[in-house]
Amino acid sequence: MTRLFKLAIGLGLLLVAGCSPQDASVPKTFTKFTATDADFVCDAPGGWAASSYGAGGISSGVTFKSGDGYIDVDSSQVGSFVADAMSPPGAMSALGVNAPPPVPAVEKLHTTYGKVFQKHVDGYKEGGMTALTVPYGDSRVSEYTATDKHGYRATILGRDRSITVNCHCAPEEWKALSPSFLRVIGSIAAGPPK
Repeated sequence: MTRLFKLAIGLGLLLVAGCSPQDASVPKTFTKFTATDADFVCDAPGGWAASSYGAGGISSGVTFKSGDGYIDVDSSQVGSFVADAMSPPGAMSALGVNAPPPVPAVEKLHTTYGKVFQKHVDGYKEGGMTALTVPYGDSRVSEYTATDKHGYRATILGRDRSITVNCHCAPEEWKALSPSFLRVIGSIAAGPPK
């Protein structure tokens, strides 16, 4: 084979390899991450790139990435305000003793966010929502699939903020990464006193 032919084959293989999805590393360790405004803390997957952000005490968050693995935790006052508006004052007393309990605000907010995902993510299909014990506050989590993703999305209501979480990876990495995703979601707690 000529040298030029070998080079062409090598470049072709490199291009094909560069276009394929990158495997995310399965975290073996976790460290504590604190949001820029100290609103929340969570477990950060070891070896994953972290990028934090904040907006003047109104919102903050972090994105962790490794290959196709992605975790975004976003804290905002907006979701908390919306949840407050969804909870009518004195709902239980107005409905009477035998009335079914009202739908929790976190479920309404989680459903609303699900509709946004469905509108903007190709091939989005979601399973039912479940409650997950999260130190930050009342939460709901849903597993979803999309055209090229498998993930969880979560909604958590705290005292004066809500947190949304989106974790996803390539479908073939789901079995290995889903426990790490649940660990990060389940670790979200209020940050240190300011």
